Amino acid sequence: MRKCVLFIAIVCCHKAFAQKVVSDSALRQSAYNNAVSQYFSAVTDKALVYEGLEVLSYQIPSDMHPYFIAGEFTVGSVNSNGVQYNDLNLLYDLVNDKLIVKHYSSVLKVEQVSEKVDEFTIQGHHFVKLLPDSTSESVISAGFYDQLYKGKSVSLFARRQKVTEEQIKDMQVVLRFNERNRYFIKKNGQYFPVSDRKSVIRVMGDKKKEMDDFLRRNKIKFKKQPEEAIVRMAAYYDSLNR
Repeated sequence: MRKCVLFIAIVCCHKAFAQKVVSDSALRQSAYNNAVSQYFSAVTDKALVYEGLEVLSYQIPSDMHPYFIAGEFTVGSVNSNGVQYNDLNLLYDLVNDKLIVKHYSSVLKVEQVSEKVDEFTIQGHHFVKLLPDSTSESVISAGFYDQLYKGKSVSLFARRQKVTEEQIKDMQVVLRFNERNRYFIKKNGQYFPVSDRKSVIRVMGDKKKEMDDFLRRNKIKFKKQPEEAIVRMAAYYDSLNR
């Protein structure tokens, strides 16, 4: 009798264990299927931004990079053809003024078609595409500009570029990427290039006294941090015109 009870207990225990294994296996399979479904759903939603030319690496060695801030992919967003795409791995090539997206299936770098991209955000900076008209074509060129300030009376943009230069180092040709930033204030629909205190004040001439007082009161120095100085001046000027 004891053997019979023991046998029944063993059978029941084995059956319960088998059911648990089957249940765990089913849960794992369900989780896997769900993950795969979400993956392909995400890929389908962003398929258009993965279309483009593959970006090839420079053949000449360099200890620098041609990209904005970081040489590695960082998460950002893109507005292409009026559609917003978030959580993409991005690089912005300052030499060629091209936005690059990391392909979902590999480490390939896919160059975006600039005509389709309206704006993008990377490293906390918002870049917009500016297209000059007949009145501004002599001041700005078509391309992506870092929108540093957007106000009612003025907006401030930075054109960020890198220029390549070949140098000889340890008897070997190496490539350097020298960054150049140019700044433009948009006022009354016109773009004005600015680079120093005098050129900014010239654009804001109708508030010259107030701007001079602001610079003196806040001890703003152009030589140390020109970009920050221009941003602060644009914001203050805008506040005077509200």
